[in-house]
Amino acid sequence: MLLDAIELAALEHNVSRIHTQVSITAKPFFISRRYVVIKEQIVDCRGVGLTNFVMEREMAEQT
Repeated sequence: MLLDAIELAALEHNVSRIHTQVSITAKPFFISRRYVVIKEQIVDCRGVGLTNFVMEREMAEQT
């Protein structure tokens, strides 16, 4: 529901693209919402390297 609200607000404010950084476990959810992977990256969290993904969605695709 939160992502629905964000996407709706983006459309209402003529935002053409949304970017996000998502975890490995969240990636399938965002893919199902028509986000695409821009790059895989490793971020440092208190000395531990965690893999996440920069993803984006073109809002013109909204139905």
